[in-house]
Amino acid sequence: MANINDSSLNIIDLLRTNRASTSFAERVNQLNINSGLADKAICANRTSDRNLYLLKEDEKELSAEVLLLRHRFTEIIFSHPTFCQAAITIIQNIYLFQERKIFFGTLGKKGDAERQEALLLFSRDPNTVSVPLSKTFQHFILARVWDRITRQASRELLESDDFAELHNVVERLNTLRNIYMVLTTRLIYKLTQNINSIYKQSITLDDAHQIGSFGIARAAYRYHYSSGFRFSTFASRWILKEIQRQSLE
Repeated sequence: MANINDSSLNIIDLLRTNRASTSFAERVNQLNINSGLADKAICANRTSDRNLYLLKEDEKELSAEVLLLRHRFTEIIFSHPTFCQAAITIIQNIYLFQERKIFFGTLGKKGDAERQEALLLFSRDPNTVSVPLSKTFQHFILARVWDRITRQASRELLESDDFAELHNVVERLNTLRNIYMVLTTRLIYKLTQNINSIYKQSITLDDAHQIGSFGIARAAYRYHYSSGFRFSTFASRWILKEIQRQSLE
């Protein structure tokens, strides 16, 4: 499950990258997480042991690391003119996505006010101002900025050190996503065993398990422990939503 092939997916929220040249274990050990959690994830990926699962402290550590990497992604975008222009284009069109939030720390602010604030920030000189943690991109924005860059950047830019740094951040985000996936197989099986009979007419149980893993992936990019929910509660909605979406399609 951890070796999900991003390039074959037609879901913009799942960050597409080139297939990693290193093993899952090597990528996990490069993250800033404790060794016990890293070992558990590696073991779960190797053995598919459903008795290995996320503890509350694991969820807190993983979600904090995801947020820090999303913040680093935002900083890199802000500091590079071409990347920044891609972000401005996405932000300018945010009204197309109703009341989608742009930043992590602006919950409760009206959409147009936040959009104007975001455009003002990304129009400033990166040499004179830094991006605070509260102005970290929500995953919805991050995914669309990443998609725009990878689809429209020149070959020269895609081969640059700046893009390599951004790509490395995305790979780390995907490794964290994969940790969530390998440590929630029990949750996926529990939910997919009881899916509505109407969905069983178009997908098999094995299909539901695979689709459920996509729901976990989408939840993993977004979850933060400050929501007050356990990851299993937060992810359940995404699993069922993904099964519904793909079975009806």
